[in-house]
Amino acid sequence: METKKYEKASTETRDRRRLIVLTLRKHQDGIWITKLVEGLKESAPPPSSSQHRFEIDVIALEDWLGKGWLISDKVETNDDDKSSIIGLVNRVSDAASPALFKACCGLLAVVENVLHIPVWNGSTAYSLAGNKWRHHILFRQANLSAPITMVYYTGYGKDSERTTERTVEIDTGIFRQNEAGRFELLIKPNAGGFGVGIEKQSILPLIASSSSDQTHSFGRKKTTRSIRIPESFEDEMALIQQYEQPIDGKLYRVWFLNGKVQCAVERTIHVAKKEEEQGLLDAVATSTAEFTSGCAGGSFCTLPGSTRNHSGNISYDAKQTQSNKDSTNGSSVLEAPKSLASTVAPSNMLPWRVPREVRREIEDQLLPLVADAHCGSIEFLHSSPCRSSATAMIRNGDTSEIHENDNDEVEMQTTRGHCPRRLYFDFNLLSTLPIIEGPKDVDSSAIEQAKRAAEMVWPKDYDPWLELARAIWEFFVTADA
Repeated sequence: METKKYEKASTETRDRRRLIVLTLRKHQDGIWITKLVEGLKESAPPPSSSQHRFEIDVIALEDWLGKGWLISDKVETNDDDKSSIIGLVNRVSDAASPALFKACCGLLAVVENVLHIPVWNGSTAYSLAGNKWRHHILFRQANLSAPITMVYYTGYGKDSERTTERTVEIDTGIFRQNEAGRFELLIKPNAGGFGVGIEKQSILPLIASSSSDQTHSFGRKKTTRSIRIPESFEDEMALIQQYEQPIDGKLYRVWFLNGKVQCAVERTIHVAKKEEEQGLLDAVATSTAEFTSGCAGGSFCTLPGSTRNHSGNISYDAKQTQSNKDSTNGSSVLEAPKSLASTVAPSNMLPWRVPREVRREIEDQLLPLVADAHCGSIEFLHSSPCRSSATAMIRNGDTSEIHENDNDEVEMQTTRGHCPRRLYFDFNLLSTLPIIEGPKDVDSSAIEQAKRAAEMVWPKDYDPWLELARAIWEFFVTADA
């Protein structure tokens, strides 16, 4: 049998250390890539004693999959292209299509377990993050409260007749009625992001009939209602969730980095009472922005400035810096976006100081359950079982019972207990970090408001993107030592 012999990689290849940033083809120019690369270039380690030359390659998942991957046997290959990789930063969207999501899970496992290349945001965490059903399992494992949620399969199967409208039968007894006697529910896709596909439905209870009456094993009557499911749910799974109106009118997003809270923002949402003649005493017409936050980049979500190599990948030399500086104040000049503009005005998203109690829940209870989730974000809101009394106090301007406890946590005392209750509802690995500055067409007063808030909450000149980049380099350079 002829034995194949391979020469060692050339000196040039051995001296190269490539950091792969993996993303979807359509996101290669996205701000979550370009801002990260900007930070990686700025914080790249100096050449080591062996004169390693660090390069940053932004590669599309679809293109890398198309090159072919050996997975079935232990065959020696002379793949200099992969041997020079110091690590892989997984920036593939949690909301990728089901096909690409499954392919990415497999590719990450190959990189980790076959090639033994370190991965930032690994296969276990990614397989969880792309499945909202599993978000709620995670919250339950961490003993964190979440809105009441049911999950349903909405497909028909290949032998079933498909109609233009999908429906599922829900047990209304699981959910809570509002003061008008209606059930306010959110219909969410199991696979998705940026709030795409989420619908709010307000339904009246159905008087039980012989066809809809069932009895649970614990004796309660089960009354069902049909709920319409949007056609856009790609993996044919839907989450039916109790709508919880934030008692303070805000949603909170907390970013984490290497097992610790990194930073956070609070986002003000807008709700409006419906007309009383519609018979909905306390129902709300919810703005789209309540569910679709775009990105925390404020008014832009892409940046120009990258160049593609002959393979179609975006390649950067870590030694080069291409930041364009404003001659008046030295700040980065950022052009208007090409796509995916945020739906949130800068004045509605402000830096927020994370209370110790929230830190404990995230750092001690949740993150230890997903060890290879190196960075990302978690969202929650404040609601309450005593919502009516508390809401009435706020509406009437009575804040005498609102105070801050020793954990800097705002609580509201009512005759029925402590309010509000923190409800976690989303876990993300690819989450755009806050950007305070904005394009020239953004209201300057809103930018100034955000900057003032940042000065009160964050250290001087704090840059979460640079902090992320430094953590990534430390992770991979330490592993390569």
